[in-house]
Amino acid sequence: MTLGLPLKQIIQEMENLPLKESVKPKWMYENAARILNIEH
Repeated sequence: MTLGLPLKQIIQEMENLPLKESVKPKWMYENAARILNIEH
């Protein structure tokens, strides 16, 4: 399965998003943990 873009480019673009530092952990981990019922 391919994502259409190289993973390195996806990560770089994600890191360049204008997100507040307080939002990044929620976006990158906490929402997924909540959906997957993973304790954090």
